[in-house]
Amino acid sequence: MCFPIDEGGLGFRSFKDMARAFAAKLWWHFRLGESIWAKFMHAKYIKGVHPSEASVEQATGTWRRLVAVRQMAEQNIRWCLGEGLVDFWKDRWVFHEPLESVVDRSEKPHFIVSEFIARDGWDETRLARWVPGFVVQAIKEVPHDLARKDMMVWLPSPTRCFTVKLAWEVLRQRKHRSLVDSLLWPSVLPAKMSFLAWRLVRNFLPLDMTLRCRGLALPSRCGCCYLEEEALLHVFLTGPVASEVWRRVSGRFGFQLRNCSSMAQEPGALSGHAMGGWQDTSRGGLFFGIAREGRSLRGGGPLVRLPGRNRHWLLKLNSDASVNCGRASGGGLLRDSQGKLIFAFYKEFGEQDVLEAESMALLFGLQLCDQRGFCPSLVEVDSKTLVQLVGSGVIAKWPLCNILRKVRDLLEGFSASISHIFREANSSADRLAAIGAGGTRMYDQFHQLPAIVRASTILDSRGVPGVRWLIEEV
Repeated sequence: MCFPIDEGGLGFRSFKDMARAFAAKLWWHFRLGESIWAKFMHAKYIKGVHPSEASVEQATGTWRRLVAVRQMAEQNIRWCLGEGLVDFWKDRWVFHEPLESVVDRSEKPHFIVSEFIARDGWDETRLARWVPGFVVQAIKEVPHDLARKDMMVWLPSPTRCFTVKLAWEVLRQRKHRSLVDSLLWPSVLPAKMSFLAWRLVRNFLPLDMTLRCRGLALPSRCGCCYLEEEALLHVFLTGPVASEVWRRVSGRFGFQLRNCSSMAQEPGALSGHAMGGWQDTSRGGLFFGIAREGRSLRGGGPLVRLPGRNRHWLLKLNSDASVNCGRASGGGLLRDSQGKLIFAFYKEFGEQDVLEAESMALLFGLQLCDQRGFCPSLVEVDSKTLVQLVGSGVIAKWPLCNILRKVRDLLEGFSASISHIFREANSSADRLAAIGAGGTRMYDQFHQLPAIVRASTILDSRGVPGVRWLIEEV
């Protein structure tokens, strides 16, 4: 029962899983080290070693609870660098694994990250003495701010903060998702009926034959027909009363009842046919509802307001990203206030989610502006979530928090503003991100752009709205 309903449970949470989730919360506060309790625990149990390796011979019950979830908790803790008081080898601040498991060398003395930070950035010479080149390159991409404190990030959280719910999701027992079980709990069905169907599928109903199979000897007779024994298939499928019910239900929903040897197959079939019938009967109402909404919007203003002629910005950067089959790519272009192209780019980012791909495309465009000496005053993206994250200054999930920190620093250096734009008005960057050119491409001249991007850029510069096709040939 202690599983989500789509995994065959009833949505209850086991006390064991919840106890471990609250123990993970204790470990989180212990690693933060901000409370008096955390400082006391550090002084008592952490003596010159990393918390992930501390061991005590005669430990209290609280410490044993912490040790039981220590490995899981450490695997989900990341660090967003500030002053750099983070263990260089054992904490996760560059990759998803600590550097001690990435770098193959026997000598690994204790360092903190701040020992590798110079006044003008990372001390590459010292880094090269301890880690290979690919790690040095990855470290150079990690931002830091010596004026801020290091921020601990809970990896499953979109806001970097620890929650017991997310810890429970990581710790809990899991089963494979079940299509039949997910169909047993529609919102339109009373919970008691769904619970009855759940018990029926698992043969948990106290029928005579079920009780007999479990060791309780008793006579059995069906209470509906008094002709056969009270078995699951007879009561709910093959008996005269059940057959009549199924005949009427199948006629109402338009399906033919099959000869099933297992009752577990029927609830899924019935739910599927019932949902199909409901969708058929509702489709007409949905269509006419959309038509009514369309008529009400026909006399209104434009749904998307495109940039007009009165533009006061000097340089504007547009960026966008595309994720296809898990592979992310981004594109963008820098233009002046007359719509003239300064440069455009396309870059692939590997396996990323949509928000990370959007932020990486924006960061790459800002870095190109910085490298080439351009100072955009306006930045536009079609991800409203990204605009809100950049503007709010919150610490997002890892490693997005590192990307956002660099984006904010570049925007502050440019004195540029970032705003949301609808996808229809961001068609040039949208099409650049989806061209699939491979690797990294730079376009310094207008005629170098793909034809479909050139068309969008011309229409955009003249303030003419374009049409976005579902399938476009580049």
